[in-house]
Amino acid sequence: MSKTAVIFLAAMTGILFSFSAQAQGFISIYGKRAEVGGLFSPKHSGLTVVIPYNEDTAGEIRLVADLEGIVTARENVPGIRFSYLQDNILKHWDASENLDVRLVFSPGISLGVLRDRHTKMGLLAAMTGEVGFDFAFRESPIVIAARFGADIGCHMTEFSNSGCKMNFYRNGLYRTFYPELSVRYRF
Repeated sequence: MSKTAVIFLAAMTGILFSFSAQAQGFISIYGKRAEVGGLFSPKHSGLTVVIPYNEDTAGEIRLVADLEGIVTARENVPGIRFSYLQDNILKHWDASENLDVRLVFSPGISLGVLRDRHTKMGLLAAMTGEVGFDFAFRESPIVIAARFGADIGCHMTEFSNSGCKMNFYRNGLYRTFYPELSVRYRF
């Protein structure tokens, strides 16, 4: 990877972490609790951290291994992806005396180094959107989230002094209906 690409990714990571620093209130439907856990999907797996901003929004930071070609044994090295999402609670239900359910819409951005539909490793810059349900248990510090998401962006490969090859990130739409499941612990 070129030095310019590394500097660009480092700068974008710094900007995204500054957004998460806005989470000073830490007030949410579930009290003053951040959530940390694992994210599991046929498209990627990794870590997720949710930091409440106020009662209806939270910042979600993800660091995942992109599994394009790994599950099918076509490739042996996963890609890496960093995402920042703003979780917006559209609707909240008290499903029972022990379960809260929230309908969540999460726009955000993603940056990474990964493959796209049988291509070489390249840089990803994409707008990300997700929708799904979070299930929070009142008697337990566990939150289970089930979501679907899409990415619209570009995938850059074949870097040279004269430029790079830039393509539409096709996996962002092809893998829209791959479910994502996360299990998080509330602190």
